[in-house]
Amino acid sequence: PENYDEKHLANQRVHFSVTTHELKHKDLPALDDDFAIDVGNENLDELKQEIRQKLEDEINKRTRQQLRQSLITKLIEANPFDVPNAMIKQQAERLVDRTEKQMQQMFRSMTKLSPEHREAMLLESRPNAEVEVRAGLLLIEIGKTENIDVSDAEIDAETERLLAGVKNQAPSFIQQVNGTEFRNNLRFKLQEGKTIDFLI
Repeated sequence: PENYDEKHLANQRVHFSVTTHELKHKDLPALDDDFAIDVGNENLDELKQEIRQKLEDEINKRTRQQLRQSLITKLIEANPFDVPNAMIKQQAERLVDRTEKQMQQMFRSMTKLSPEHREAMLLESRPNAEVEVRAGLLLIEIGKTENIDVSDAEIDAETERLLAGVKNQAPSFIQQVNGTEFRNNLRFKLQEGKTIDFLI
């Protein structure tokens, strides 16, 4: 190719010689009951049903996300209002904090974002933060109007579901999940979900 790294070979016809030292062939296991048992299922039919259920759940999740985004867009367009800059800034901070934590989990050697990098991410996150603030305020008002509420029992059930999905439950994590701030955030999230279900 013209952009080949070795300039004297760029755009030239060349021949390469290679020596094969070893060939390997991967034998895949038979798709039968024994295989299903090895991966933690009772039999092949159960494994197929589990895979089918996961695929259906993923499709339903994506469909719901698309419906939610479409609904939020239409709600915001139909209900313009001023949003305090402080609320947008606070939400942008949350988004960047969340991203920073995710990056720290992915790259163990990473500590914190540099001030310059963080400032750039805050600026980049501002449009999404404004959308989330507007959507949240609108959904809260709709929930109040339609008397959509979340009971303590629903919060407890969701908390138990979250804990069940975590294999290594550190004491700090359990304490966080049972804390007031976490439960308040969970209440808001569940109420938002119920309001979206009502609107859809």
